[in-house]
Amino acid sequence: MNSRNLEYIRPNNLKRAKKLADNKLLSKALLKKNGIAVPELIAVIKNQADLENFNWQTLPPSFALKPNRGFGGEGICCALHA
Repeated sequence: MNSRNLEYIRPNNLKRAKKLADNKLLSKALLKKNGIAVPELIAVIKNQADLENFNWQTLPPSFALKPNRGFGGEGICCALHA
C-alpha cells in the first residue's frame, strides 16, 4: 500500500465505502441504480467451470476483461476482434 493510501484514503473513508469502491460489481450496481450510465456487463465468471463453459463467440467486437477486485489496472485485458 502506498503512502497516499495510508495517509489519506484509509483513515478518511468508511470501511463500507472502501468495500464498495473496491468491488466493481457492487459499484456498477450502485451507479446503475442511481441513473449513472455504466458499460454493459457481458458475464460474470465466478469459477473455473464458468470460464470453461463461456461462449467466447458471443463477445462484441471490443470488450474488456476485468477482475472484480483489482489495483491500479492490474489484471485488465482489453481485446478487439473481427
